[in-house]
Amino acid sequence: MIKNHFYILSGETKTIAAAECLAILESLNMDYKAEKYDQVLLLKAEGESCQRIAERAAMVHRCCISLLKCEADFNQIMASLRDVDFQKHISAKETFAVRVKRIKNYSSEVSSLLLEKEIGTFIHKRVGARANLKNPDKLFYGVLTEGVFLFGISVRESERKALGLRKAKFRPFFIPSSMNPHLARAMVNLSRARPKGVFLDPFCGAGGLLIEAGLMGCKTIGSDIDKKMVRGAKRNLLHFNIVNWNIIVSDAKHLPFNHFDSIATDPPYGGSASTKGVRPEELIESFLHELDELSSPTGYVCLGTPLTVNVDESILGTSFRIIEKHLIPVHKSLTRQIIVLRK
Repeated sequence: MIKNHFYILSGETKTIAAAECLAILESLNMDYKAEKYDQVLLLKAEGESCQRIAERAAMVHRCCISLLKCEADFNQIMASLRDVDFQKHISAKETFAVRVKRIKNYSSEVSSLLLEKEIGTFIHKRVGARANLKNPDKLFYGVLTEGVFLFGISVRESERKALGLRKAKFRPFFIPSSMNPHLARAMVNLSRARPKGVFLDPFCGAGGLLIEAGLMGCKTIGSDIDKKMVRGAKRNLLHFNIVNWNIIVSDAKHLPFNHFDSIATDPPYGGSASTKGVRPEELIESFLHELDELSSPTGYVCLGTPLTVNVDESILGTSFRIIEKHLIPVHKSLTRQIIVLRK
């Protein structure tokens, strides 16, 4: 059944959260129609889409069944509520609460507290249900963003909080340059990885991307030119009880693999991450040309690099094209770009 849902997105970056949700649906061959707002994504898709995104996404806070969308004007909102058949969604015997979230400072003239109160009163009068702010049977959720108001029923929160338990400091093998698990999970999703598919990270380092892919049910393959990293990555995968994986010592410029469905990787680029004397630009270009000979004609590659690396030049002479680019400020002197490639 096709349903409308909206998703409350995290605010780490402007574009990657919505792109991650859409990539998850594409990996599962689910059709969708999307409307993007600041930190909110409205989707028309199969009913299971909400569950799948909530289970897998790193950049999503909450998923809601959408009941209405209107202009972010108090009178317009209250008038639009009359068109919602609340009897379909809550009975007189159930309890409820109403929460309204404002994204940034959008529609500051509309009081979120007043909206919560008046919408709660409206629902009580319409169906006879009682409010319970601490432990409601149903949570009605509204959000103000970019001049619009979206309102619905909260279905579930995402698994985002669990990702924090996999931060580098909680792993048996730790390196300072380790990617945070939220970005690692998002990159795996952007690669269109799917459960039981073969996922490859040829610059696996401490194994952060492999951990996230493994927990999603992928068969994971990793390699690194540094023996210490390979040993450490193995320890980390064992620590998180990842199954169906293989990690070897290998040069990414000469990959020994001949089958994989999706790739996400964050090649080293100096500093605490060693490039073994090879310039990052040269390393990435050589790797992509090698990958061009081996990757699936329909596969995706999600690549993390500094903004200073010109990936447009690196893919010259290959079959790859850039389909997505997301910028993530790391600190004053470093902006990371997350690039999705496809043939």
